Amino acid sequence: FSRYVDKVNRREVKRAFARVLASGQAEKLKSNITLISNDFRFGIGAEHDLLARLMLSPKYDIHGNVDGVIFEAKDISNEKLLADVYAHVLAHDGQPLLFAEPDEEDRYNAPNMELPMREHHGPIIALGYDRVNPRGTEIKAISHAAMLKLKIDPTNEMHRVLRTPFVDMLGPGSLDTFLSAQELVVKKGEYGVIDCHVQVGEHMVPMALTLSPWYDSMGQIRGTIVGFEGELAGFSLDSDGFITDCTDAAVFHLGYDKQDIVGVELVTFVDPDSLFLMGDSIMELFDDEEYPSPEMVPDIVVPVTLVRESGRMVQSSWDMTRIPGPNPDMKYAMVVLHKEKWLPSIRGRDKQGEAMEPAPEPKPSVSDGHGRLPKPAPAKKQKESVHLTPFEKAEAETEAVRYHYAVMQELNDCNGGCTFNDFKRYLFTVQKEYRPWGLHTTNMFMKAAVVKKYKEISGGDLGPITFQQWEDWWNAADKRINWDGGEKMSHVDPPGKQNPFDL
Repeated sequence: FSRYVDKVNRREVKRAFARVLASGQAEKLKSNITLISNDFRFGIGAEHDLLARLMLSPKYDIHGNVDGVIFEAKDISNEKLLADVYAHVLAHDGQPLLFAEPDEEDRYNAPNMELPMREHHGPIIALGYDRVNPRGTEIKAISHAAMLKLKIDPTNEMHRVLRTPFVDMLGPGSLDTFLSAQELVVKKGEYGVIDCHVQVGEHMVPMALTLSPWYDSMGQIRGTIVGFEGELAGFSLDSDGFITDCTDAAVFHLGYDKQDIVGVELVTFVDPDSLFLMGDSIMELFDDEEYPSPEMVPDIVVPVTLVRESGRMVQSSWDMTRIPGPNPDMKYAMVVLHKEKWLPSIRGRDKQGEAMEPAPEPKPSVSDGHGRLPKPAPAKKQKESVHLTPFEKAEAETEAVRYHYAVMQELNDCNGGCTFNDFKRYLFTVQKEYRPWGLHTTNMFMKAAVVKKYKEISGGDLGPITFQQWEDWWNAADKRINWDGGEKMSHVDPPGKQNPFDL
């Protein structure tokens, strides 16, 4: 049975198994257990690992003797991730998100802001539950965004709001609706969307509130989360850049099924204009030299534009933090994804027009290729667009060594130099199976590995490199010299098709 239990938890589960056999008493494990699927003979393996609460009970034979153990597991992966997401948002203690880039921070704080964008950064209220007097259920925590929504002064009025009954904020006609929905959340774990009148400043304003369970770290319901913009979206990723889990709201924002997101590289869903800032930020999260202990790693907030399955853009702010994970040999991070309204003055180039364009034809599942969606050959009219990708701009080059340098170089020019930032952007943009041999195993989120590889090409420093240095490094390995450039070189005849992992 232990083959289906993560190695970190196997000793604990084996000992519980032995105790149940010996005592005949059921036992509920005190910690969460990660269950894995590694039996490929029947093709019924799970798409991803499951975090579970596990109970072991004795199995009896016809004579009443213990002759085995029954395993009962409740999948709490989503509950645990939601618990972490809510805990992280509320841990800011009523303070606004602090963006890593000073320019972004200035834009969000500008007095002439067209829309109060910070209202979208997790507007939630956490409520306990008074079973004896449900009307007296108190506010246990409130986010900065929720206070902005309700026109509560975060500096002077937060402590007044805490520990007061939430029903005091509702109009008289909304009490029964709220109490009925709250009971379903706490007792049955059911989600609800209710129409209420809520006190905003000095006025009662009609609002749609989302009520969802407030989970603890064991996936048990401890109260209710009142959301002003639905359930919060979040996902976790490992230090190899693969998404390990995501909430239902994140699935909704991206427009895919969950099995098409979990286990897929994060860069698959990020707009190219956001890749560098996003990649640099995750690289900082996982930097052991800068932060020897995970507790030392600060939260990092950056703007990121996502690409939905339909091709439309989603403007968001990412609140990122380090979290523990099941594999001690890996590092893990969690991203709370705050979806925002489109505001061209906030983000670099104006994507509002792009966001309103008709959705393209449906694409195949990204899980089929475990990475970026295959890009069809663009029509000539598209080639004339000012938004050509680096791959399209580099198609003037027909040699693999020149083509990949042109993709990496900022102006796609083999006569120009490449900086360390250009090199990082190349790794963030080009997935491992499309890179030349020698870069195909470089983890783009591990700063030490990226620096080491760049110095291998440059000759020992982080200064700009020339095409000659790139070519010298390229010609030092036969596996690069004889490589056809990979699938990204679809513009040559015959097109490239070799995967560096197969060389």
